[in-house]
Amino acid sequence: MREAVRRFAKGFEPLLVVAVAFAIAFVVQARHEVLTNDEGIMLEPARRILRGERPYVDFFAYMSPGSYWIHAAALGLFGETLVAGRLPVLLGFALQCGMLYWLVARGGARWAAVVATGLYVVFQMASPDLLTPQHRWDSGTLALGAVAVLVGGGPAWWAGLLVAAATLCTPSMGLLAGVMAAWCAGQGWRRAGEFVGGGLGVAIPVTGYLAVSGQFGPLVEQMRWLGRNYAEVNRVPYGHLIGGWGAVFEGSNGVDVPVRALIALGLALPALLPVAAMGLWLAKRREIDRPVALLLAANVVFAAVSFPRPDVMHLAFTMALPMALVAMALVRFGPPRLAAGAATVAAVSALLFLFPLMGRVGKGPNARLAEVKAEVPRGSELYVHPYMPVLYFLTGTRNPTRYDYLAPGMMTAADEARVLADLQQRPPERVMYLKLKREEFLRVFPNATRLSERFPRIEEWIERNYRAGEVSVSGYRMWHRIEGHDSSARHVSPDRRGPF
Repeated sequence: MREAVRRFAKGFEPLLVVAVAFAIAFVVQARHEVLTNDEGIMLEPARRILRGERPYVDFFAYMSPGSYWIHAAALGLFGETLVAGRLPVLLGFALQCGMLYWLVARGGARWAAVVATGLYVVFQMASPDLLTPQHRWDSGTLALGAVAVLVGGGPAWWAGLLVAAATLCTPSMGLLAGVMAAWCAGQGWRRAGEFVGGGLGVAIPVTGYLAVSGQFGPLVEQMRWLGRNYAEVNRVPYGHLIGGWGAVFEGSNGVDVPVRALIALGLALPALLPVAAMGLWLAKRREIDRPVALLLAANVVFAAVSFPRPDVMHLAFTMALPMALVAMALVRFGPPRLAAGAATVAAVSALLFLFPLMGRVGKGPNARLAEVKAEVPRGSELYVHPYMPVLYFLTGTRNPTRYDYLAPGMMTAADEARVLADLQQRPPERVMYLKLKREEFLRVFPNATRLSERFPRIEEWIERNYRAGEVSVSGYRMWHRIEGHDSSARHVSPDRRGPF
């Protein structure tokens, strides 16, 4: 009887971890208003889908539709609120915590699973920008789930379904599908067939729906657009930190160097863990069994799909797997002192990240954003330039153009011209306008030196037809339309993709 109870409790533990992690994330993050460039890329298209608009056809969207549909479903079920929009990512985060705990407890020790999961929660939640809607969160959770199913000996068709759904959110996750199919084939062609069948169970109906709704062709064209325009502006070295690693130590008085070094260690974990995981396990190659081999292969794929922008933020979306592999390795064959030392250093670093996390508990709404909401009636038209689509969602306004954002350095002159044509046809009463500085553009996109951050025709049109107001948030100032001004624009046509 005791053994049965123990087994039941052990099987229940990952679910308890999921519940606790979700509760913590909900309390800290669900209502916290933080203006990030990427959150609106998910939430605003989801809102437009609920209005009956089609991505790629009725509005610009360069990502595959999986995450759009996930967030549209959340908004449709729970209302068009920030809490509803954040539910998918909070649940995905909690599920990753549960899978991290399960992997380490299964392949290492329960105490190590508790430590690794606790550290993961603190490091992932410390930055309010990270735990927000992002297609890589969705694909990372689904892909990790697919791997966990196979490692646990679950149905191969279920793993195929999950990895297909992950690929629908982030197409490059298709690399993992190939790796997993080959792994299944090692167990027999029947199991491989089951895996492929599960994937086709998602791919076939989704492709059919996209074709019937007229979205398939435009989606393919948008993927081509992405291939032409994304890499050059976004390319960074592995483990890059926005602003550079030197910024962590800038202004140091020498005494605080150890503290800053621990902060840098915590920030670098998403890049360090995948490398450490491979090094630790390859050093003990004889200890690598079939499940671990799959985990290591998935670790390589997770790092690879972050390119061409493998900075620490993009690597953080799949950090649960390498953290599990490192914890398992340290417990299995690492010297006890090494495991204890690594855990201690990581815990001290986590304490430094815990303070900003706790500071968000019970924090009220963004006061600056409240001023914007007070001035812009819900349901009215607003244009945000160039790149903060979450403002549409948070203010409940409508964008008069088919582009929710113009990504500097990535959008083309043709994209700019389409936006300007829409604005001239339906000039909104208000514009939220950021005059992006060259140094800020290069701080975020350091290898985009050949590209321009400007959209001169739109900016000239705004500055000629609108006057700046007093209300601003996150650098975006509200401009009001000047009645009676001609909304046409003088012809300015620099090559947006050429040298700056």
